[in-house]
Amino acid sequence: MEEELCLLPLVGMEWKGRSIRFGDSREAVESILSAPETVRGSRCYYFQNELALDFDSEGRLEFVECLGGVDGGVQPWIYGVPAFRIDAEELIDLLKQHNGDDVDDSEAGYSYAFRTSAVGIYREITPADVEEMIREMVRMDLTAMGEMNLEEEKRRAHHWLTIGIGRENYYR
Repeated sequence: MEEELCLLPLVGMEWKGRSIRFGDSREAVESILSAPETVRGSRCYYFQNELALDFDSEGRLEFVECLGGVDGGVQPWIYGVPAFRIDAEELIDLLKQHNGDDVDDSEAGYSYAFRTSAVGIYREITPADVEEMIREMVRMDLTAMGEMNLEEEKRRAHHWLTIGIGRENYYR
């Protein structure tokens, strides 16, 4: 079953018409989402571990992360668009519009932290990586072997694998 949720930068998230806000206690969050499926330290996982919520040292929500990517069961929306299903470059442009110039792009292509809006995105592979894979396969005459795999890699390269939002100053 697919779960849609709305990410609200600097605010929190909405799921099935219910709000979860940064600063909410773990108990308040559990009253909406129920008990987490997995807990690792201060991180609680939901929806087959595709939604992670981080709590600070006082047990207050400080970060929400969707981990399933384009094919996952959790499909987040942000600023009115489906974060994992929109083209990766289009999402970067949209996030820049809402954030301004304060962007950590030290791992450009793979991850970005939009500091003003406290939004982070990540992917494992870029279109340039796929092109390099193709060149290498051609060089080694392996193109027939990897045809189907390459199409999946191209698809993954054009979408984000994770998106997270944090409370104010999370990425500073």
